[in-house]
Amino acid sequence: MKVLLMHPVTSFDTGRPRQEGGEDLVEDLGLQRLFPAMAGGDKLALAVAEAAVLSPLKSIEEIAWRQQVLADCVTHPALPSQLYALAGEAIESHKKLTFWGLSRSPESLRYYSLQALETLLGYLAKLRRFALDHAGEVTSPGFRRLFSMLSDELDEAYLAELRAHISELKLSRGLFMSAALGGANKGTNYMLHRQPPRGFRQRFSERGTPRYGFDIPERDEAGLHALAELQERGVNIAANALTQSVDHVLGFLSSLRTELAFYLGCLNLKGALEEKGEPTCVPVLLPPGTAGLSATGLFEPGLSLSLTERVVGNDVEAVGKTMVVVTGANRGGKSTFLRSVAIAQLMMQAGMFVAAQSFSAAPATGVFTHFKREEDRGTQGGKFDEELRRMSRVISAISPGCVLLSNEPFGSTNEREGSDIGRQVFVPLAGAGARVFLVTHLFDLAESLYKMGSGDYLFLRAPRQQGARPFRLVEGAPEATAYGGDVYRRVFGKEPSDEALAGGPVSSPANQNGRT
Repeated sequence: MKVLLMHPVTSFDTGRPRQEGGEDLVEDLGLQRLFPAMAGGDKLALAVAEAAVLSPLKSIEEIAWRQQVLADCVTHPALPSQLYALAGEAIESHKKLTFWGLSRSPESLRYYSLQALETLLGYLAKLRRFALDHAGEVTSPGFRRLFSMLSDELDEAYLAELRAHISELKLSRGLFMSAALGGANKGTNYMLHRQPPRGFRQRFSERGTPRYGFDIPERDEAGLHALAELQERGVNIAANALTQSVDHVLGFLSSLRTELAFYLGCLNLKGALEEKGEPTCVPVLLPPGTAGLSATGLFEPGLSLSLTERVVGNDVEAVGKTMVVVTGANRGGKSTFLRSVAIAQLMMQAGMFVAAQSFSAAPATGVFTHFKREEDRGTQGGKFDEELRRMSRVISAISPGCVLLSNEPFGSTNEREGSDIGRQVFVPLAGAGARVFLVTHLFDLAESLYKMGSGDYLFLRAPRQQGARPFRLVEGAPEATAYGGDVYRRVFGKEPSDEALAGGPVSSPANQNGRT
């Protein structure tokens, strides 16, 4: 029995290998703010959220499978939560019985497994009843398949047969077994058998049939031990089969709980965003290999959840663009935009909704980030060396169809050298089929990319309006200004002169007093 709510073919595993550079994604994108919002304090939901987002799906069919299951969960939010609670209750009930499994003898395993199966059988019956009651509410292939499996494979006849086997294996009428003689007259091929029926006819027909037996004296410890050993050999195969059955049922319940935790995490995040009035949407999947993206109202969900007010979203039309270059004012929303693009791509490929009014993009073969970092004194070499090492790791792992988001790369060296390296890195990557999103303060780099005149590049700019920051990017060519006028107004409290903006000598009260 497989759950298959997360994937049409395979079960979801929180320990599955994650894409290379996953730790960089968490640090660069601030995902540590997103995952707890999904988990809602549930440790399992936290682990599942991290595993799902950091192991992006690459197939449109696989992503659509999760989208459809999530749509059922959004329409009927009580459905996943009730199933999750039922599976969790069954697992907790089993945990209370594990004390009996501390001894690994066949007889102990038989006793423990029978109690566990009897307990879990009641929950399997509840799951079947739940599936029958709610089968008409769901439309996704994932839920319909799950409910069909529960109702068909766990029908009343099957459950009755299981109860009969459990009753028989309690051995209330004693042990009925056979064995054969092996080498040196040692017993072999021990086999446990069903007790023969004991109706009136059977008892009547047995009259006169010779019966053989023996009694063991109460103080014959060796004899009692030998008899117990024979009994354990007889129940050994049955005990192992019972244990495997318990493990199978527990595996199914655990898998059900794990996969439902993902959808509950999605509902938690969606509810938190909607409570703030933030939009969410089901992303449109473009054909594989399509460059760029299209979005309206795109925002960073983690930032929104960390603020009391709503955040400003961005509109971008970049379908067919292999490189998007963002320049402009400091603290104008460039890095936030970059994070919102990456998070939207990851959420889409996890089968989730996206934090935007609308979003469409093609699945990427991988998502990689290269963001500027604070200098680490424990790092061997300088900050520039550390940047180059991280970029080298990204280039080694990247392939056509990947998305690379780079935030202010090579700013730790001079502009000419940084720009030259940037051209040698980003232009070939974009030309080889990677989708590049670049935020840079290197005007030499941005201007040279703009002058290439490639229709495959889109240029966005973070403007300022009379010193204010609208945090909304606009399409436009890179500008050489560093917005020094804003700094001048803040320091001197007045509008700068043309001479000051041109870099000439500035007269201040300190200068007039002869102080430097």
